[in-house]
Amino acid sequence: MAKQFSWEQEYKRTWEDRNDRKVNEFNMETETFYSNNRKGIVRHLHVIVDVSEAIDKSDFLPTFRTNVARILEDFIPSFYNENPLSTLSFLSTRDVCVKYISSMDMDIHAFLGQTGSKWFSLLNGLEGSIEIMENTMHVKEILVIVASTSTRDPHGYTEVLNRLKTHNIKVHFISLCGEVTLYKSISKATGGRFYVPIDVGHLSMIMKELSHPTDFNGTTLSLVKIGFPLPTMESSVCACHLEVKSVGYECPVCKTMVCSLPISCPICNTQLVSTLNLSKSLRFIYPLKPFIERAEDACRICQNKGAYQCDLCKSTYCSYCNGFVHSTLSFCIYCELPHN
Repeated sequence: MAKQFSWEQEYKRTWEDRNDRKVNEFNMETETFYSNNRKGIVRHLHVIVDVSEAIDKSDFLPTFRTNVARILEDFIPSFYNENPLSTLSFLSTRDVCVKYISSMDMDIHAFLGQTGSKWFSLLNGLEGSIEIMENTMHVKEILVIVASTSTRDPHGYTEVLNRLKTHNIKVHFISLCGEVTLYKSISKATGGRFYVPIDVGHLSMIMKELSHPTDFNGTTLSLVKIGFPLPTMESSVCACHLEVKSVGYECPVCKTMVCSLPISCPICNTQLVSTLNLSKSLRFIYPLKPFIERAEDACRICQNKGAYQCDLCKSTYCSYCNGFVHSTLSFCIYCELPHN
């Protein structure tokens, strides 16, 4: 095969191949950061996706669209695994048109469309999201995945920012195009987070971080009505898909049939969960207390130099295992054993 000309070769970002970047990636993977704060386990995460012309840019090969679709396909099951009592919904925006869809009916490729068109309107997306979320009792968050460096809006952001603060809605941004002052200032004003991924791997790490429950921000929440539906084997029309299902769950409040759990009942808005969903969320309600800093013995797990000790069972952990136990397990391994 003939040698390709330089303009025929694949575009490469040579400035990203520096050794210090590899060191930083290693540190990001090995260092574990955790918070001992109480988490908001009943979340409503609303994802706004920019489907304007900018989504077909090829900064992340082959295009932003391809990578966003793949990331969202992995994110949905990961989110429900970490947040079994939460709600996930999506909204795509271009020009003045917005398209809302719940994750139960989610077809990523149909949702994103075949080609991007027109321009991005952040204001319309935020206003549509507030209307969806303002009456819920969840911990409310909006995630904006944007590929545009500009937005066309009918008016300013003062009113929408006030509404976001009134309803305690955090706005997170993933700016695929680079840092934009408007996006960063909105996330800062609402207590959200702002990200600029450097590559697809970094984008995956960001989405994984966002799948974890966020720290409880002190918002005063009302009691949330939770129902434990019983399974039913009678054929009936499920309220979530309006299709005939042979197996489902019956809402204990309004007797409506739904086909999966967890879900908010479409008729009476009762949060329907199983006992398994509730038990999985227990670790976020009662987080593991920090271990005492003490470096006398070797780590009981990996035998490296110890740095922390459990106050109850006196087991010693190194820095890495301490981070793993707090951020991933959320319980001390040896406290759970019948005999230490």
